[in-house]
Amino acid sequence: MLPLLALSYGSENWIIKARDARRITEKEMKIIRKTAGYTWRDYKKNTEIAKDLNINPILDKIQEYRRNWLLHINRMPLNKLPRILRKL
Repeated sequence: MLPLLALSYGSENWIIKARDARRITEKEMKIIRKTAGYTWRDYKKNTEIAKDLNINPILDKIQEYRRNWLLHINRMPLNKLPRILRKL
């Protein structure tokens, strides 16, 4: 849980490009494959491994964090700085 918190810190302001998303997914799957004990020679798809281990992708969690942040800002009073900056 702690690495996810460290990874998602400040992510509401990030611009995730396709290249960045590929790199994040690549590193995530490398760790998941190693944790599950699979190698590339096992010819098992990354999606199958993640499904077997019941793991959601980190990018999905970052998107959920962003949605929750926007909902949080929308609940703020109109005179709060994040709400004012969002209108700009």
